[in-house]
Amino acid sequence: MEIFLNDETREVAPETTLKNVLDTLGLPSFDGVAVSVNETVVRRDEWATRPLAPHDRLLLIRAAQGG
Repeated sequence: MEIFLNDETREVAPETTLKNVLDTLGLPSFDGVAVSVNETVVRRDEWATRPLAPHDRLLLIRAAQGG
C-alpha cells in the first residue's frame, strides 16, 4: 500500500505499523524524534501498535542542536 513520509511516496506491506516504517529508516536512535500521522502527533508508546492505512501522511521531525 502507498503512504507518504515527509511528502515522499513509499510502498509498505498491509498491516504495517508506524514503528515498522521508522525501523526501516536506519536512524541511530529515536531521541528527539516526533511523528505525526495525518496531522495528529502519535505518542512514542503507541508507535508499535499504530497501524497505517493506505495514503496515510506521516511527518517525521527530528530535533537538532546548534546555532
